[in-house]
Amino acid sequence: MQFRAQKSSVEVSLFAARMVFQCEYLAQAVRRGASLLDKHYPGWEHIAIPEQFLLSCTGESLLSHLYGTFDLALERLQLRADVAPTLGFTLDVQDAWMAGIWNVLWKQEINHRRE
Repeated sequence: MQFRAQKSSVEVSLFAARMVFQCEYLAQAVRRGASLLDKHYPGWEHIAIPEQFLLSCTGESLLSHLYGTFDLALERLQLRADVAPTLGFTLDVQDAWMAGIWNVLWKQEINHRRE
């Protein structure tokens, strides 16, 4: 019985480490995406209204909010859709928890840039 409890705590530790890594990766991606928007869409942070683009698991909401459609945003930013997750514009996992983290990170980034 004791072995099972130890295994469980190891599994929990691995899960927690993976979540921390994913959050840090996503935070870096959001910062890269915000920097790209700074170059291609100056003042975007004053136009973006986080409450209007809360992410669903598709992740297309911020760019759609700024450009009208996700595809138009990709065209204007000269990006491929498979690059969007590396810039925090979409999530490459269908995970409601990560979508919540994504929303918080973009809100923080926007608020930071508005200061």
